[in-house]
Amino acid sequence: MLINSIKHLLSFFWRLHNNSVKKNIIFKNSHQGECCAIFGNGPNLRLFDFKNSKLEMKKIGINWSYLHQHFYKNYFDYYIIPDTYNLYKLIKNNYNHKIQKNYRSKIWKQFICNNQQTVFFCNLSNFYATRNFKNMYYLTNHFTKFNKNSFNQKFDMDRDFDYTTSSLENSIGVAKYMGFKSIYLLGFDYLSTPKNEGHFYSSYKIIQGKPATKEYIDRIVNATRNIEINLVLPKGYYSNFFNSVSIEEFTKNKQLIDLQKNFFNTKYLYLYKKAKSYNQIF
Repeated sequence: MLINSIKHLLSFFWRLHNNSVKKNIIFKNSHQGECCAIFGNGPNLRLFDFKNSKLEMKKIGINWSYLHQHFYKNYFDYYIIPDTYNLYKLIKNNYNHKIQKNYRSKIWKQFICNNQQTVFFCNLSNFYATRNFKNMYYLTNHFTKFNKNSFNQKFDMDRDFDYTTSSLENSIGVAKYMGFKSIYLLGFDYLSTPKNEGHFYSSYKIIQGKPATKEYIDRIVNATRNIEINLVLPKGYYSNFFNSVSIEEFTKNKQLIDLQKNFFNTKYLYLYKKAKSYNQIF
């Protein structure tokens, strides 16, 4: 009962920030009919030679994409930090449920400061941690009752943005609002067959896992209706749900072959190790 009351109170509080969300109207259909690439965090990103590949399309990064050392300053046109209440100085660790100093927020704030020409989007719950950044905009679903199981989700970034269940859905919703009609997905290894586990920045050995759940796949397929989706994968991988494009075909370069090499941006290494030591990054 108390928890529900707090949730309703917070929802009411964030609805008072409607003007911060209305500013997103400038992005509506701003890329009507264009093509974009969305970068996830999957281990296959280690295979891409981004330094020698000029991608003639808009680029959208998610979560920890900027940890890849090939992504130079202002590489991304847009960048999404989707989690709630994750950019403040303190954070509740979901792993051990302790209140800790937030080293993840330090990394993200360095991202933002170092990439002033990139437009960033984060959840409205982070407003008071980021309101001084001129290149930051906000997403929220506090204005309507959200049902994650509904196939009638709204992607109005200036009001009702329901694509908040996962990072991929979040980025697809942003791309739809901007009017993109063709999307290349890079580093979303969990959508492929076989499915790779882990992240490109992790030191763990890449392993193959169980396929994504039917519920999740159905949500992604529904979210991408009327949009051409191309999943960029290594040779020998394919998708049962989307068109597949090889890395060589997409980048017009030979793919990198050392899967175990860690393509990590050392600029953020110290803070990354601190966050990892406190189980704030996996």
